[in-house]
Amino acid sequence: LEETSYKLFPELRDIASDWKTWYIKKKPIFIDLVKQGVDLMPGAENVLKHLAKNQIKHAVVTHSPMELISIIRDQHDCLKNIEYWFTREDYKLPKPHPECYLYAQERLGAPKGKVVGFEDSPRGIKALIAAEMKPIWVSPDDHPGKDEILDPNILHVPDLLALS
Repeated sequence: LEETSYKLFPELRDIASDWKTWYIKKKPIFIDLVKQGVDLMPGAENVLKHLAKNQIKHAVVTHSPMELISIIRDQHDCLKNIEYWFTREDYKLPKPHPECYLYAQERLGAPKGKVVGFEDSPRGIKALIAAEMKPIWVSPDDHPGKDEILDPNILHVPDLLALS
């Protein structure tokens, strides 16, 4: 995000030349935007309802802070029903390191080799692969990172509606 942001908006370096300073300045603005409402990906609610109805253990693993997750979760009833949330406060190393997924797998007692993960970024897919989980990449066909993870073992679903 840092690299892309500075590439797309070089004037940001004039506002805050180091990323930590920029992050501190953007965080309250970003939280205010999220409070205005966040849409779920098309089909996400149906997939979550299916998992709950069939009592399939599931969790969210994200590098977002719980403060942000709480705001988004309160906007959608289907998210309130997810029992397990693993956020950046639960682990140290961000994706593509697999620590977050390995931590979630251990906490849930999920058997190795039997976990499926949905991701919307190349970094997340790389983390799933490193954790030896079956990745499903949910992203548009024209995602700019698509070439990073071309692999026949990765199921690419451009729209969650295809799974609903």
